[in-house]
Amino acid sequence: MLFRSGPHSLHRGTDGSLWVAPFFTSVVARLDPSRETWQTWDTTTINGEGIGIHDLSFGYEHEVLTDAKGRVWYSDIDNNAVGYLDPRTGEAEIFRMPEVPGRAERRAVAYGLVMTSDRSHIWYSQLGIGAFGSFNVDTEEFETSVQLPSINAGPRRLTISDDDIMYVPLFGSGQLVEYDTKTQEEIGTYDLPDTGSAPYAATWDPVRRVVWIPTSNGNVIYRFDPRSKEFGVIPLPREGGYLRMLDVDPQSG
Repeated sequence: MLFRSGPHSLHRGTDGSLWVAPFFTSVVARLDPSRETWQTWDTTTINGEGIGIHDLSFGYEHEVLTDAKGRVWYSDIDNNAVGYLDPRTGEAEIFRMPEVPGRAERRAVAYGLVMTSDRSHIWYSQLGIGAFGSFNVDTEEFETSVQLPSINAGPRRLTISDDDIMYVPLFGSGQLVEYDTKTQEEIGTYDLPDTGSAPYAATWDPVRRVVWIPTSNGNVIYRFDPRSKEFGVIPLPREGGYLRMLDVDPQSG
């Protein structure tokens, strides 16, 4: 069943479980490794619409976070929306993203998703229109919208620090955006050592307090230090490495 549902993103649970986001179908799965058992939810909306989940709401340790009501949030790549799953009831719903002024002629695609430490806001990226923004899960309303200079910037998988600083990898322009979600101000946009390396994701490292950036066209992993604003480079052992995700054990590093 899990093969047919097209596992695309994997996220740790705070209880040691493993959450699987499906991408191709509307089924979310949770593995309990201690019991070797699966639990699944059909996440069609209240009105019966299909959902294409890309990322589940997670925090700085890359563990799935819920809001105050116990709901898990997600980015819906099929409907350009954010939405929630209530694991207790199985209820799911989506909220379609509003058009971005001046970029409505392009097809926007919801992609990455993170949750802030107050567990009241999620931040998402949008492919196709070079934008990212925020959604208040308490009021269920969209709030901040940020348009990147290039419509082809290609923001993908986001990450966030324990200080609620968000890092946005720009697949199209080969850059990294550092953004303060509390003040809603950009700290800086930095060129990667190779701007053609197509950074696919960013991962906050709570042990070293740096950002790891896997690439899909550079055969390297970059290490960004927010204090010095400098990059380190780790070459891969072979060519053709197309990296999509990178995770860090929050205890051992």
